[in-house]
Amino acid sequence: MKVNKIPFLLTISRHVKFGTAQLLRNMVGSTLMDGLKKTQSLYMQRGFRITEVHADGQFEVLRGEIARSLHATLNVCAEDEHVPEIERFVRTIKERVRSTWNMMPFTLMSVLMV
Repeated sequence: MKVNKIPFLLTISRHVKFGTAQLLRNMVGSTLMDGLKKTQSLYMQRGFRITEVHADGQFEVLRGEIARSLHATLNVCAEDEHVPEIERFVRTIKERVRSTWNMMPFTLMSVLMV
C-alpha cells in the first residue's frame, strides 16, 4: 500500500485479525522480506507461527526466501485479484484516518503534523 507515494507493508492474520503496518524504504524484494521477518518475530513473541503467506504477484520473487526463512508457503493470487482480507484492512485504515482527520479542530495542518 502507498500513501502519498510512501510505501507501507500491511499484514493481517486470518484467524486472530491482528493487523500490522510497517513503513518501508522502497518496494523491492529485500525490503519486503525484512518487513515480513519483523512481522514474524512479532508473532513469535506471542507464540504464533506463520504457516501461509497470501500475497499479490509482487511477492513472487520471494517464494524461495519465504520458504527458507519463514518456513511458510506463499500463495500468490491471480493477476486481476487481490487478497480480500488485506483489501478490507486497507479500507478500514482509510476510513479511520479520514474520520480522525475530519474530527481534528484545525482548518489547516502544519507540515509537522502531516
